[in-house]
Parts: sequence; structure tokens; C-alpha cells
Amino acid sequence: MDSYIVRIYRRSKCDPDELAGLVETVGTSERSSFRNFPELTSVMRRVLELDGADAVISLQKAEAKPGRETLNLVAAHKG
Repeated sequence: MDSYIVRIYRRSKCDPDELAGLVETVGTSERSSFRNFPELTSVMRRVLELDGADAVISLQKAEAKPGRETLNLVAAHKG
């Protein structure tokens, strides 16, 4: 099983959907940057080798400590 680190930095407090960050494959030097959610989706599809309409990638808010926001990145196949 491969492991990945997804670093997400919010660039704009005015627009919480405006993301920027980096996807790293653990144990390799492979890194891919992204500047918004569609780019993150594209990077994750490539890295996880997900293709077709059945691939779903989403960000979900999770419980967090006051003053912090936690997001879960979910990548899966429908069906």
C-alpha cells in the first residue's frame, strides 16, 4: 500500500474554496503542486491512478480544535 501526504494551505480568507498545496508520495521524491480544488482532484486522480466517471474525490470538514479547521481528503470509486 502506498502512502501520501497532502498539504493544503488556504490562500484566501475571503474564499475558503481557494486552495493551494502539495501532494507527496511517501518514500519517493515525487511531488505535485496544486492551486485550486480542480487541480488537486487532477493530481489525486493521476497519483492514485483513478480514472473514469466512477472516481470520486472530495474534501470533507471534520471536527477540529477551536481556531483550527481539519479537512479529510476522500478518494474512492463509486459502486
